[in-house]
Amino acid sequence: MEHRDIRFINEWGESRLKGKRKYVLTSAALTGTAPLLGTIFGSIILFSPLNSYSITYYVRTYFLIYLCGFIGGAIKSIYTWVKNEERYLKF
Repeated sequence: MEHRDIRFINEWGESRLKGKRKYVLTSAALTGTAPLLGTIFGSIILFSPLNSYSITYYVRTYFLIYLCGFIGGAIKSIYTWVKNEERYLKF
């Protein structure tokens, strides 16, 4: 076995012990946070005078961005879980 296969077995063995729900929720939360932070920082940079920027005005937009990222991340992580389980059981 190659070094990367041994590393995968060790890392995935630890991840699967924590459970599928924790894996999916953690991955989905991180995937949802990335576009949200990018949008917030981009909005702040685009609005030069910070007094013209109102975070409360954009809360719905930010929530939808996070929600869409979270749902996409959940779908991706469920797919990844199945593929990693197949690969893990193959070894």
